[in-house]
Amino acid sequence: MRVLIPLFLCAVSLFGDGVVFRGTPTLRVHSTFEHDERQTLTGDASDKSECVIVQRGKKYFWASRGDEPMTRIDSQKFTYFVHTGGAGYVKIFTGVRDPNASAEYIEHINQEGFEVVTYWGKAETSGK
Repeated sequence: MRVLIPLFLCAVSLFGDGVVFRGTPTLRVHSTFEHDERQTLTGDASDKSECVIVQRGKKYFWASRGDEPMTRIDSQKFTYFVHTGGAGYVKIFTGVRDPNASAEYIEHINQEGFEVVTYWGKAETSGK
């Protein structure tokens, strides 16, 4: 019986995450005060930089960036997920999708100092 309880709790935590948003980037921009570096992403590089946000209960987490807590903000055409500690945000277009649009979301990550990484990509889910 003692073994079953931890197994049950692990199973609930594994299946309790609901993916709210999943997106694959096609462009990465690394910026500092001195310069910007643009990089087109395809294949493995794109897959490794995937953006995933999950919901557990009433809380949201940036699963692809260390499972950090996020706050959700909905507006007319966009849904924003903002890191509660200021480490970045994800902005997802939730209006009528254009299949020819070059990007459907932006993921902005603040790194050390004033260094930032921004991804633009296609959404695999709507963010709703």
